[in-house]
Amino acid sequence: MLVLAMLIVGTLCSTGFQAQVETTESLPGSQLRRPVNPKPFDKFRAPVSGTIAFLFSERGKAMLRASSHPMAPLLLKLAGEQSAVTGVAPSAGALPGAPDVLPSYRPRQTGIPQGIMPSSPLTVNSGCGTSWGTRFNLEPALGTVGAPIALPQNEETIDALVGRGLSGADLVVEGANDYRGFFGALGNSATGYYVHRSGTNCATQFEGGAPSINDPLGHPLFGFGDPVVAIDPTRSTVFEADARFNGQPLFPGTTAITVQRTTVSNLISITACPDGTHNTNAAARTCWPTGKVLNPLPMMTDFDGITQLLYVNDKPHMTVDGRASGTGAGNVYVTATEFDFLTGTDLGLGIPTPSRIWLVSCKNDVSVCSAPIIVSGSDTGAQFSHVSVRPDGIVTVSYGDFNPDLSVDIKFVSCNPANAPATPSCSPAVLVTTETNPLLGEHSLSSNDFRVSTYPKHDHRTNGANIETFMVWERCHVNPFITVGFNIYYVCPKSDIRMAESVNGAPFTVPTTPIDSAAKDQFFPWIKTDRTTNTVNIAYYTAEADYFSHRLQVKLAQINPLGTPPELPAGTTIITLSADDPAADPALGDSFFGDYIGVTSVAHRAYLGFTYNVYFGSYGGTGHAEQNNHVARFDY
Repeated sequence: MLVLAMLIVGTLCSTGFQAQVETTESLPGSQLRRPVNPKPFDKFRAPVSGTIAFLFSERGKAMLRASSHPMAPLLLKLAGEQSAVTGVAPSAGALPGAPDVLPSYRPRQTGIPQGIMPSSPLTVNSGCGTSWGTRFNLEPALGTVGAPIALPQNEETIDALVGRGLSGADLVVEGANDYRGFFGALGNSATGYYVHRSGTNCATQFEGGAPSINDPLGHPLFGFGDPVVAIDPTRSTVFEADARFNGQPLFPGTTAITVQRTTVSNLISITACPDGTHNTNAAARTCWPTGKVLNPLPMMTDFDGITQLLYVNDKPHMTVDGRASGTGAGNVYVTATEFDFLTGTDLGLGIPTPSRIWLVSCKNDVSVCSAPIIVSGSDTGAQFSHVSVRPDGIVTVSYGDFNPDLSVDIKFVSCNPANAPATPSCSPAVLVTTETNPLLGEHSLSSNDFRVSTYPKHDHRTNGANIETFMVWERCHVNPFITVGFNIYYVCPKSDIRMAESVNGAPFTVPTTPIDSAAKDQFFPWIKTDRTTNTVNIAYYTAEADYFSHRLQVKLAQINPLGTPPELPAGTTIITLSADDPAADPALGDSFFGDYIGVTSVAHRAYLGFTYNVYFGSYGGTGHAEQNNHVARFDY
């Protein structure tokens, strides 16, 4: 079961069907029943990623039955099915409808700007589209070769370089979950990459699936999504990380996180990365020539017809230290969650089945990396790590620790860097705040069924002689735990986004007001600082224009430079004027909308990557809106 769960994590990004799971945890005087995780993850307090949850859903299993992917039989077995995979692609309408060394403060380096106020006017760039941005893939309406119908993309990550494309164009790199990889397209990779390198619009010049890479036993690890991209502008290197799995019945398989590396010169080369769809593993490997396997672990045992999960690596994040010099400059840092099935209640040990956060540091050429270090200490409900680098090189990690009483401790770790592959020296995690109104994954929102979880993200900037850290996460606007007789019922009528701020590593200040006072749901915040201007950009979904809080738009909040802590956004802007129905995709319905969206910002430009369902695929000759990865640009 573990294999299926893990594979699900990387395979499909969805939070579809999840049967209610009765937890053994209880609030004072009350027994709580709520959906948390599908089996075999039901013993873990931390939510699994939506990618994993989807594969256990009825829609996910239907997709796997039709899939020709090498992992499909094993995933179905982990899901409790023994029937043979047909390998017959789904026809239109076939998918049924039925988540102790304390770092020292380092003073601001010379050459880092104190802040440049945004210019006026602030503008959603028309070249990239003002209604819903630009669809950022090349998938035909009838489907890519190998995939017979148009299939969804979601869960975007994005980075960009201004003026570093062809003829002075911006270079924009996006990653997303891409379901075409389950039907023979994109080299069987469910991790997509998409690149813009020419022109003044946001059109995609080429796309592909992150190439496979062999595990320590020589077996190929396939991309299963949960992507993250990062660019080092100083060294002109580009990285994509994702979750990986392999295995077949009677073969135990490996769970890992991998990092793929390429260069700016490769991405702008029409020889190494030609225009169009890189539809084979070989074509993708030419474009992304180097890869590294991180934290490979045995995923399961399969003996005498009994399959038992052992470990699953879930929900990676990555950043690169883009400083020109200094200890750790150029390092690539990767974090992820390790679900451990060998410890705890499943073995009758009377202790929680743990999930933990690990950190790895790699050289910029990813030729060698440190061993993983656990940064979540004794926390047993850790999930949703996010790693960043301060302007002075200190490495920071945030994550959520999901407690037995259903609150979430927002945690923060600081690490002194070392030149990779040496291991950073990390202090114990400190508590930012305890979120008592959390979003807990399945059915957290009242008007949408896809998974949304409390997921902290952070970034840094300089402000005068100080270094400021901003952290954002989603939560319920009110206490969602309603007492009904002797039971507790979860109802969240509105979600919002909370922010905390720290100066020079001091304890965080947590304002009681959300970053956006608009009505209806706001969720999936992502944060990125424009290091050339020190403007902080926060992208998120909002349902404020829909009376029923169902249809969504993308919104951007900005924190101007030169402010006095504690700071809140100076203003917000709707990026997509036309609202999206997140339940419109014929394959996923309202089961999965990704776990996050992305934003990056440099030189007065913010690029946003997000999911929208406005372009039509063709299903049996009938058009229907379907999920696509999009990009929009905001100039300030």
